[in-house]
Amino acid sequence: MEKTKARTDETSSLFGAIREKLPEIRALGFYGCGISDDRLLWALGWAVIHKNGWEYEESRYPNYNDVKLYRDAFGVSYGYDFTLKGDEPFESNSTAGRHTIKEGLYLSYICSGVIPEKNRFREDRDEERIISLVEGGGDVPFAVVTEEQLAQIWAILADANKRASALYEFVMDDAVRLMKTHAPECVRGDVERVLTLSLLGEIVSILFYDAVKAGALALPPEDDRDPLAFLAIVG
Repeated sequence: MEKTKARTDETSSLFGAIREKLPEIRALGFYGCGISDDRLLWALGWAVIHKNGWEYEESRYPNYNDVKLYRDAFGVSYGYDFTLKGDEPFESNSTAGRHTIKEGLYLSYICSGVIPEKNRFREDRDEERIISLVEGGGDVPFAVVTEEQLAQIWAILADANKRASALYEFVMDDAVRLMKTHAPECVRGDVERVLTLSLLGEIVSILFYDAVKAGALALPPEDDRDPLAFLAIVG
C-alpha cells in the first residue's frame, strides 16, 4: 500500500508539473493549441511517459530498438499490437511512437483500457478523419505539432521529463522485483529483460489510472468521442 500511495502521489505530481506548463506550451502556436487543458494533458502525458519508457529501454538494451528499420514504415511501428480482451484498465491493445498514416504525417498514441472505448484511437475509425481534419485547416480536437515544436515542448517539459524518468524506473523496478520473487529459477535471469522490453503500455496505463483516480487527469464527457492520448506530428 505504501508503494501504491507513493506511485500515485508521484504520478499526480508529474501531471501537475505538465499542467503548469500548458500556457507556455500553447504559446508555441501549434495547430490545435486551443483544445481543452484535459485533452492536451492526455496527449502530453502519454508523450512524456512514452519518451521516458523508450529511453529506459534503450539505456539497458540499446541493440533491441528497431528505430532505423521502421523510420519510414506505415502501420504501427515503434510499438506493438495485440487483441485487448475486455476492458481491463491496465491493458493496452496498441501503442505507437511513430504510426505513419500519410507521408509527412504520423501519430504517437496509446490505446489503453483506462480510456473509454469511444475515445480510443482506432485505425479503421479515426485515420481518414484525422487526415481530413489536418488537411482541412479548420478546428481540430487534438494537438498537431511540427518536429521543431515537439523539440520545444521537450525543452519546456524538462522538469516533467525528470519526474517521468524517475517514476518509470520506480514502477519497473517494483515489477521486476515482484516477478523475480515468483518466477521459476530457470527463467529468473530473463525477467528483467522481458519486462523492460514489454511493459511500456501497461506502465502508461497504470499511471493513467493513478492520475484519473487521484483527480489529476479527467476522463472526457459522454458526448466527446474524439480519440485521446495521442499527438499528430507533421514533418
